[in-house]
Amino acid sequence: MPWRLPVLLLLWSMLSVAVPVRAQPLAALEAWAVAAAPEQRLAEAELEVLRQRAAAAAAEPGARAFGSLSYSDNREPTDDRTVRDYRQAAGQLGLRWPLLGDRQAAERQQADARAAVEVAGWRRREVEADVKRLVATAYLQVLYSQRRLRLIEAFLSDETSALAVLAARQQARLLLEADRLGFASMFDLARREQAREQALHAEAETQLARLTGRKVAPLQPQQPPLEVHCLTREALQARAEHDPAVARAAAEVETRRRLLGLPASGGVEAGLSVAQRYSRDMPGQSGSSAVVAVDVSVPLAWRAARDAQRGVAMAELTRADLALESRLAEHRLAVERGVADLELRARDVASATRQRDAAFEAWRVARLRAHRLDGDVLERELQTRYALLQASLDGIASRHRHDLARYGLVALHGSPCATQPTAASPPGQPDTAPLEPQVLAALSGMAPAQRRAAAVAASPGTAPLAWFAWRIAPLLALGGLDRLPPATRRLMVSFSGTEIRALGQPQAAQVLRQFLALAHARGLTVELLLGDPTWVRPDARPRLLALITQLRGFEFDGLNLDLERSQLPAAQQADWSQRVVETIAAVRAVTPLPVALTTHHREFQDRTLVEQLVAAGLSEAVLMVYVTREQRVVEIARPLLAAHPQLPIAIAQSIEPELPATESSHQLGQRASLERWRRLDTALSGHANFNGVVVQSWEAFGEAPP
Repeated sequence: MPWRLPVLLLLWSMLSVAVPVRAQPLAALEAWAVAAAPEQRLAEAELEVLRQRAAAAAAEPGARAFGSLSYSDNREPTDDRTVRDYRQAAGQLGLRWPLLGDRQAAERQQADARAAVEVAGWRRREVEADVKRLVATAYLQVLYSQRRLRLIEAFLSDETSALAVLAARQQARLLLEADRLGFASMFDLARREQAREQALHAEAETQLARLTGRKVAPLQPQQPPLEVHCLTREALQARAEHDPAVARAAAEVETRRRLLGLPASGGVEAGLSVAQRYSRDMPGQSGSSAVVAVDVSVPLAWRAARDAQRGVAMAELTRADLALESRLAEHRLAVERGVADLELRARDVASATRQRDAAFEAWRVARLRAHRLDGDVLERELQTRYALLQASLDGIASRHRHDLARYGLVALHGSPCATQPTAASPPGQPDTAPLEPQVLAALSGMAPAQRRAAAVAASPGTAPLAWFAWRIAPLLALGGLDRLPPATRRLMVSFSGTEIRALGQPQAAQVLRQFLALAHARGLTVELLLGDPTWVRPDARPRLLALITQLRGFEFDGLNLDLERSQLPAAQQADWSQRVVETIAAVRAVTPLPVALTTHHREFQDRTLVEQLVAAGLSEAVLMVYVTREQRVVEIARPLLAAHPQLPIAIAQSIEPELPATESSHQLGQRASLERWRRLDTALSGHANFNGVVVQSWEAFGEAPP
């Protein structure tokens, strides 16, 4: 109905505001674009216009009612001597049926209208395919731009320390100034590539927002599962009739063939009319009459007109046949070109992968020499690292081109592949695994210990910080680590149940591995944060152990258990001390990682409990001292640090907005809070087992005023 389109558009606009886009598969964005893309809505509107015209054409033929009213003043002779003067009122009603040319013209008009609707339907499918192609192209651009930007970020993360080493060698006359500038230009070139990639990334996100009608930034794309086992030449050629352009041309041929079958009247028009007429003479009597009439109109050159009509129909059929033949030839050419391009791109990926592996091996050798030899080996290591960056970027670009070629063949196929592979061998399918984490670590240059020392040297006057991060998604996003304060040295990251289940998928698992590799390359330690007070209970503890076992394959640096007595029901708090010792022992039995316990500081006033925890395998304690007065924090922490010198102890502070100002520094803002924690770190650094300040939480810090 005519009102549906504006109502649907209104509902769509409301949903697009209410539902943000974050991590979405390609199929979801394609579905949204099919409903919201301007091109698709325009094609739908044009199709609706043609539907209405077809409906109007269908209602046009058939009987037509006609009627007339007349009034006349008459003077008529009745004989040679008498003239009659009278006035007459008359009315007439009747029906007329078209015959011959009139009827054939109506039938031809209906056929034309129906054909236009059918052809427009296929045109809409063409537009839908084009929209999906645009979405896929932009989606793949975002996906591979993010991968390339991660590489560049890793390489640039070592810029400060590398430039400092080069400057020192130049000042010591071990390096020419021209050479120093040449090495430094590698970072300039990397930044230029970074700017270009960021522009492509932003343009692709803008394109996706335009097509889907939704805000898509920041988007976390997933590797699209593009099946290729059915994309053989034979299978693609056999599905030519499913191509929208070919199907549209075939529909045009069928329409012209039907129109050719209609008889040609040569312009002869006729009609059958039935009417009833009533009249009244004044003065005089009333009268009536019934009329049946046939009217015919014949052009003088009707034979020539008939032959011309048939000639036009034949010419239109010939044109449609040629258009179909052309579309089929274009489809065959597109299939041949697409299959050949995919095979070529597969070879490119294999070649680029070998070149990247060779560059990695060259860097590894240069790295070993840089640790053992003197001279210009450091410059050589930087050169090989830059070569590794270029080879890795080329490798990702080749995979990008390969996926574009694959998607082109998927679009030509027009439907998903069958569940079981066909007997024919598919086109080239290279290893499209994401970049290995060790390459990211290699590009960052320094080892973690060196990065920590460099960070301290580059940020004098700042104390190292640790953060509880209960939402890891913002950190996994592109540039997430860049938002951390420079003094950050530790992260305790947590996952929601949905995120943990998603880690069973290769794409999500690879994103986490890349994040851990990049964090380690920046000198950060990343610990797995698990918090649920019920895990101390024997009946709930197996869920904790199963979770730790599930995440064992990821290179976390430690495990932090947030287990607080006060969060349990009152009836379960009495035996908390015994249960938490049992929990630590059970966890140590299933993981080799260092295990930390986060809890309230008053629990560690029990010396016996601490000794039991250490005996059970506890590696560190993070004591919650949610007090904003610095002197009071020092008064609480110092006795605990002195009482347990065998155990590293960190002090947790809060910046949560929901806590009062006496417990949280939220109202002070970010800069004042960082300065407060620095002073607190300085005050407690005299204790050898003091392990720094941990902030609850990174999310709350981001919400605090500057």
